Amino acid sequence: LSGTVEGEMAIESIGLGDLLVPEQVIGIAKEVEIPLLDEVIWDGIIGLAYANKNLKSKNISPIFDTIISNNLLKNRGEKNQFAYYLGMDKGAITFGGADMRYKKNMDEEFKWAPISEKNYWTITLLDIRKYKKNLTTIIRAQE
Repeated sequence: LSGTVEGEMAIESIGLGDLLVPEQVIGIAKEVEIPLLDEVIWDGIIGLAYANKNLKSKNISPIFDTIISNNLLKNRGEKNQFAYYLGMDKGAITFGGADMRYKKNMDEEFKWAPISEKNYWTITLLDIRKYKKNLTTIIRAQE
């Protein structure tokens, strides 16, 4: 997404399902100017920024880095991974691995995508296909 968000910073415990992330620096958006979000009904947004010099200079740890540094997933026997599913009517993100229940909506094998640029978890896409049969969009990442 591109646009601007303005507001104050705060420290809060964040609940992601049954995962509690303590003392996470968050931004409280007072002004949001992101055209894509004009049509979306939402009650909040969480960024998955990749750690960078700007955030480090402000002593801000992105939420996934906080999860890793506090061993929140490893202490539960899970991996320091996240996965997401994007469908026509819904989407989901899973921390600690991939929720393979969403695999039933895919015609291809599930694959992990390597990071191609260390900024906002950038991956390289090979192609995007849209199937008319069940209106599912498949995005295939670099293998």
